[in-house]
Amino acid sequence: MISRAVVGELIAAFDATQKSIVLPVHERRRGHPVIFRANVYGELLNASPEVGARQVVWAHADEVGEVPTEDKGVTLNIDDPSAYRKAFGKNATE
Repeated sequence: MISRAVVGELIAAFDATQKSIVLPVHERRRGHPVIFRANVYGELLNASPEVGARQVVWAHADEVGEVPTEDKGVTLNIDDPSAYRKAFGKNATE
């Protein structure tokens, strides 16, 4: 549910800046996918399971590049089959 255009914009922003983290923003909400530089990989691997990658984003608030988008798919959180069915419809797994 994320367009190729958004992914391209994220990659372009990542390449054009020295930000450690680049992510999309839709209607003031941060979303996915998130691109991380290698300098934060260790922190990602050690982030608490309860908070995950958000812990690294919060710890590097001044190193985050935001890419505005109208693509609302960036803010969908699909972590389990129930959320998938809700996003794609009742028969989404068929």
